[in-house]
Amino acid sequence: MDKQIEDLYKVYQQCSQVCIDSRKVEEGSIFFALKGPNFDGNKFAKDALDQGAAFVVIDDSKQQIEGQSLLVDNVLISLQKLSKHHRSQLSIPIIGITGSNGKTTSKELVKKVLETKYSVSATEGNYNNTIGVPLSLLNIGVKHEVGIIEMGSNGKGEIEFLCKLAQPSIGLITSIGKAHLEGFGDINGVIEEKTALYRSVGDTNGVIIYNDDSIYLKQHIKDETHNIPYSKKGCFAFELDIDATFPKIRARCKRGSTVLDLQSNLYGEYNVSNIISALVIGELLDINLEDGVDAINKYKPTNNRSEIKDYNGASIYLDAYNANPTSVTLVLKEFSRLPGKKILILGDMLEIGKGEDAEHHTILSSIETTRFDRVILFGELFGKHKQHYKSFAFFSDIAELKNYFNTLDLTGKHVLLKGSRSMGLERLIT
Repeated sequence: MDKQIEDLYKVYQQCSQVCIDSRKVEEGSIFFALKGPNFDGNKFAKDALDQGAAFVVIDDSKQQIEGQSLLVDNVLISLQKLSKHHRSQLSIPIIGITGSNGKTTSKELVKKVLETKYSVSATEGNYNNTIGVPLSLLNIGVKHEVGIIEMGSNGKGEIEFLCKLAQPSIGLITSIGKAHLEGFGDINGVIEEKTALYRSVGDTNGVIIYNDDSIYLKQHIKDETHNIPYSKKGCFAFELDIDATFPKIRARCKRGSTVLDLQSNLYGEYNVSNIISALVIGELLDINLEDGVDAINKYKPTNNRSEIKDYNGASIYLDAYNANPTSVTLVLKEFSRLPGKKILILGDMLEIGKGEDAEHHTILSSIETTRFDRVILFGELFGKHKQHYKSFAFFSDIAELKNYFNTLDLTGKHVLLKGSRSMGLERLIT
């Protein structure tokens, strides 16, 4: 191993926390002075030490501080190498989760299920990129018995790279869909990227958990690998009878003569697979099924993902953390079936690339106007098509949209807010 990384690992083991933001330094932590397009962490190395950091890692020789800094060629690469080495020292199960949709929800569900028995370290928030994954790995301490690493990707080769760092022993791909097409070109590019997780887990003789209902996923499962399939009807360990998926998932989980009521706070058929995969991983790691179902029932979604909120007499279905053609199509299908008066509010789907106009037009053309009292679109990409949809309301300014929204009588209505993160549709109800 690189002598410099070996020395750095010794320092890391003596520090209380890994930090990349000098404003959030805690006593005894190690600060990595990362660079970005608009900042240089090296300039904050002394600030980090003044705030209580025990050590700083820098790549600017001008910022060296005797006895408290390590000068490296590239801070990010050193962070990544350190995390890979730390992972190699761990003997606990590491669960890798990726997918076009649902990976963060699945991560949270798996965490809740496994926490009924184990001390679990899991990716915080959406720390799932080339910086976030190393930080997540380095957050795994001696007290932890299981690690869960969420892995995201905006371009080709990222999942393969993250797998080399995380070396997952259990792999789950939640779904394949039209997400980040700007970086992958088409759905085949998405499949190739995501299934890098299967190849990584297979190479290390790990266990692949896969959705047998997905034509994209099951064709990439090799017979010689350790595989556990599941479907919307259940898996090897239990059966699932679904009673409802909207406004909340209701089902019965059956094993032999045991019948458990599954009453999730999540909505949408697409979340059924996230729930089942979490229970499958629980089964794999010896979680009692009753405890697993109870953990699922207690989970409450946050951060604008599949949340249900009461607002001015309406039920708000807030799903505004992310949006792509696949996820929008799925939630539209479910929401349109809901009885009662409904208001549909969609924000632009971003990072689609050259097909963005066609994808937005396809979504608009799929909306059955008779199923909704109002259809409201927000953003320039949807706005390009407004001349063809005179009955829809289009907005490009959030303040104007909010003023309009505040004039509506919401009493007794269902309102869906769905859009990409940067569209900020949650601002309508805050």
